[in-house]
Amino acid sequence: MKKILIIACLALWSLSVNAQKGESVRQVLNNQLAEWNIGSVEGFMKGYWKNDSLQFLTSKGITYGWENVNNNYKKSYPTKEKMGNLDFEILSEKAIDKTHTLIIGKWKVKDAEGENSGYFSLLFKLIDGNWRIILDHTS
Repeated sequence: MKKILIIACLALWSLSVNAQKGESVRQVLNNQLAEWNIGSVEGFMKGYWKNDSLQFLTSKGITYGWENVNNNYKKSYPTKEKMGNLDFEILSEKAIDKTHTLIIGKWKVKDAEGENSGYFSLLFKLIDGNWRIILDHTS
């Protein structure tokens, strides 16, 4: 009976830890969504790992480093009107281990010129108590 109780407690603790991790990762995404929709590239970039090892993959290739990704966003989206309105749907969330989570989803941006959409996969890492995107593959 004691073993069953211990196993049950460990299972509940594990579910609690995973739920907390999921909420934290989702909060980063929700913050990014809100920042994008008010036209703040600076706020949006807070979800990314501020490090030269950050990787951002698109059909154009790989961009390395937070500063380069930030500059690309600012060049591509210099105004709130160019940024448009972002929406996304999370299709999959998988905890890889205690410090890494993979998110797969769909994104959609509406602006004055129309609508663009695609898919993304984001690898999050827990760094200094904060979840940050360390790899973004957006198509």
